[in-house]
Amino acid sequence: MDGFVWTAILLWNAITIVQDKLLKKQLGLSWGWWAVINYVAFIIAGSIATIITLAIWFYAQFDILKPRDIIVLCSIFALIFGIITFTVQWFVFQKQYLPQPIVLAIFNVLVAIAAYILWARFNFNALWKNDWKPIVGAVVAGAAVGTASGIILDRYCNFINRLEELREGEDE
Repeated sequence: MDGFVWTAILLWNAITIVQDKLLKKQLGLSWGWWAVINYVAFIIAGSIATIITLAIWFYAQFDILKPRDIIVLCSIFALIFGIITFTVQWFVFQKQYLPQPIVLAIFNVLVAIAAYILWARFNFNALWKNDWKPIVGAVVAGAAVGTASGIILDRYCNFINRLEELREGEDE
């Protein structure tokens, strides 16, 4: 079971590090603040989501041996985790005066969660048996997802900035 946790941690870290390098110019942050912010968001969101999920598990008396109950608990965890990380990223994007911060934050969090779900789904048996190959592969997958999402976010910001410049040019 710890393979799923390590995969999530390594995938998130790889996405964050690559995005940090790609978005440094857009965010205007120096020496990896984007990575630090995302690490803190991951730790806080993971901790709160774990506590709430465990409380629900004990209170509702779910059976973790039933696939339906595991899916319900994982969905609750992912929802809480997504909401908290979305809120942190939205706040950071808003403080950086980036255009459409809610769109950027939703995109970023959904891409990371979708990447993890797909990676865990395709490597379910290996992760359950504590095989390290998919865990190490999560770094490569995270770097690829971080590169793609970082480039998309960068181009989206540039596109919105150009639109605003054109509107300002038309107003004058």
